[in-house]
Amino acid sequence: MPADFPRSSDNPDGPTHLELIRDALTATGRLPCKRPRLGMPAHFTFENMENLHVERHGAGWVANIQFRKVPKGKPDCVGTPDAAPFKDQAP
Repeated sequence: MPADFPRSSDNPDGPTHLELIRDALTATGRLPCKRPRLGMPAHFTFENMENLHVERHGAGWVANIQFRKVPKGKPDCVGTPDAAPFKDQAP
């Protein structure tokens, strides 16, 4: 989890709010499986995200996610295809 993700003010060293929700959903059977393996490098994680760049490309928009702590010789970003930009910049 990112260091700035909210934690309970009653227990600042305890789990984050996201971890509490995830654990509750798992315990009640609402998260029946782990995240799918997408064949992405191990360092392409939410926790390791550094920047999100959204920029105009021709008549549309493209996005790129950059990661930190990248092993030498490995890719440091992933993005949407330049050949198929989105119509607008909204998610």
